[in-house]
Amino acid sequence: MAGLFYVSVSRIRFLMQCCVNHFSHIIATIAIYFLII
Repeated sequence: MAGLFYVSVSRIRFLMQCCVNHFSHIIATIAIYFLII
């Protein structure tokens, strides 16, 4: 039961990390786009 909880927590943290990386990538892309303009 504890192992299942650990797996779900690590999976949620992994998804949150992916979201943060994707979001920062979008922000950087928009910033570079505005810098070019």
